[in-house]
Amino acid sequence: MQNTSQLYQSILSGLHRFEVKVNIAGTDYGMDQLVSLRTANAVFGTGSPQIGLAPAGEISLSLYADSAAIPRMAELRPYVRVVNDTQQSEWIAKGVYYLDTRETNADTGLLTIHGYDAMLMTERSYPSTSHAWPYLDVSVVNEIAGVLGVTVDSRTATLMTGGYAVPLPAQYTVRETLQYIAALYGGSFVLTDSGALHLVCLWNLASTADAAVSSHHRLETSRPAPASASCSTTIWKSFPVPRPATSMRSAVPMRRRLPRTRCSTGCAASSTAPMPPRTPSSTLPWSWGIPSLWVESSPASSPAH
Repeated sequence: MQNTSQLYQSILSGLHRFEVKVNIAGTDYGMDQLVSLRTANAVFGTGSPQIGLAPAGEISLSLYADSAAIPRMAELRPYVRVVNDTQQSEWIAKGVYYLDTRETNADTGLLTIHGYDAMLMTERSYPSTSHAWPYLDVSVVNEIAGVLGVTVDSRTATLMTGGYAVPLPAQYTVRETLQYIAALYGGSFVLTDSGALHLVCLWNLASTADAAVSSHHRLETSRPAPASASCSTTIWKSFPVPRPATSMRSAVPMRRRLPRTRCSTGCAASSTAPMPPRTPSSTLPWSWGIPSLWVESSPASSPAH
């Protein structure tokens, strides 16, 4: 959820335009350096709405900057504000991402960067724990947030009132565990614009929808890209990430095989039976096209556009 000032709302109600910037490893890059910037997150998939997802948000940007000055796996924080001829609002955070790949055009010097948010770090085996299983669903989500190094959005605890017991996720990834819990509540997990872990439910969109679900801004830079660079002038545009249009009703093995057990006693005295043996990740729709975790590559030579 994004809270904006009265100044922001006042400017937005009249003639206005949007400006963006991106902070890369502590350094701001503004409209005079950015050529394009785009973020994406398919919260409920594409086509027919799907539940039980935990998609990683993506960012793509092109700018004029010295690649050598940007460290590996640098933190990327885009911001947007609304302005008119005489006023400008506060900067609004639009996500926290990490650099994955970069490429510099040898002819134009244009640097192209692609990155993902911390949800990509869920593509790992669930870490060993010292507490008993099954474990309360809210506690599992808090544990996963600790693994990712993020906080849990305050709205998530309000939604998670089912008190479901989550079996030991042996041989399952952190992402698959999140997906299982999300499916129990008819929703999906995402990272918000502030970088918090948030459960978004199909049945509660009116009160929980924020920029991660519904924002759509199209902006243009004041510095056009060279014709040889053939880069888009779209600076900010939310759009769905293409993913296989597979119904979660038949595609999520955890949702199909695990019982919806309510945990009324804190789960300490419950059975410690693990989840069923996992299906190979290559057969699961959410694993298709997942890139290597935080692997940054810098091609020795960049093809001309």
